[in-house]
Amino acid sequence: MIVALLSMLSCNWNISKNPSQVSKDIHESIEKNVFIREFRFENIETLDKNYQFPFKQAWEEKVWYIGLDSLGKEKPVIDALSATNIVFQLKENEKFFSIDNFMHKWIMKEEGEATIGIGTTSGIINTTLRQEKKGLIKISFAIYKQKYEYDTNNNLTPLFKFNLVSN
Repeated sequence: MIVALLSMLSCNWNISKNPSQVSKDIHESIEKNVFIREFRFENIETLDKNYQFPFKQAWEEKVWYIGLDSLGKEKPVIDALSATNIVFQLKENEKFFSIDNFMHKWIMKEEGEATIGIGTTSGIINTTLRQEKKGLIKISFAIYKQKYEYDTNNNLTPLFKFNLVSN
C-alpha cells in the first residue's frame, strides 16, 4: 500500500480539467511558458469612421490545457499537436467591440486559409493556425458588423480590414 501511494505521488498527472486555454495577456503567456511571438497590426483600413480599431495586441502561443501536477496543483500542459493559437486582446472599455457582443453584433473573419475558425476561449478571442509556421507570418483579417445575431455570412457591414504580421 505504501509503495502504491509513493508511486502515485511520484507520478506527474496530466489530467485535463478543461478544454484548451489561452492566456489573457502576453505576460501570462510568457509566465506559463507557452508564448511564441508577438504580432503587430499593419495596413489597418477603417471602413466605417464611427468605430475605432478594437484590438490592443495579438500574440502566438502553444495550445495548452490546465492539468494537475502530482500534488494536485494546476499547471499548464502543452498539447503535443503542432497547432498554435493566435490570441487577440481587446482594448479596454470598448462598448461595441466587447466579448459579450462578439458573434452577436460583430464578427471577425480571416481572408485566407491560414487559420481554423475564430472564436472565444475563456472570454478571449483566438484562432488556431493550421500548423506552426516558422519565419514571417502575414495573415489578413476583416471585422464585420452583423445585421442579425449569429448571421455570419449575410447582411454583414465591413468595419475594418487589417494584416497581422509576426515580429
